[in-house]
Amino acid sequence: MIHLQEYRKRAGLSQQELADRLGVSRSTVAMWETDKSRPDTAMLTMLCWQLDVSADVLLGLVPPGLATAHVDPPAYVPVVAAVAAGAGGEIEEDQCGYQAAFGIARPQECKYFKVRGDSMSPQILDGDLVLVRMQRQVESGQLAVVLVGSEEGLIKQVRYSADSLVLFSFNPAYPPRVFVGDEAGAVTIWGRVESSVRSYD
Repeated sequence: MIHLQEYRKRAGLSQQELADRLGVSRSTVAMWETDKSRPDTAMLTMLCWQLDVSADVLLGLVPPGLATAHVDPPAYVPVVAAVAAGAGGEIEEDQCGYQAAFGIARPQECKYFKVRGDSMSPQILDGDLVLVRMQRQVESGQLAVVLVGSEEGLIKQVRYSADSLVLFSFNPAYPPRVFVGDEAGAVTIWGRVESSVRSYD
């Protein structure tokens, strides 16, 4: 990212100060500046907002003088470390802070969910955050955070057939879970997965 160092200095920030604002290590910022690695899309957007510069400029796609893009500030969405079915059918959430989300409609309807385990690897890894739109129904084939009985929330691909609901994992080590007829009532949809955020620290 050939212009990152320039715009960081224009903002009056050291590598450590920028790293602290982004929640990454100083060495991560240094690697971005030397083009040894690049941030993911969500982190790039956060960089642009912090430095008030367009992604095209930071990535060297256009000269700095041609940049006109304005970066809207992020919405801060609650992070849920765990979710489970509580007494009386209520859903209990263990919230553990907030995470910036960019360019999403109706952020008040969204939450981040912290992934546990490797059942959705390699696409979604342990420790990732997935952005979830809170809704109790999803279409067949969509990813969702689901509750099964008294288990904690799980990320699965939900598929429907005429008489069953099937929860699929991306990791082939985890077989599909099939719920036939009335058994499907044990599955509660907490929300639809829209995107994921990964830290490389």
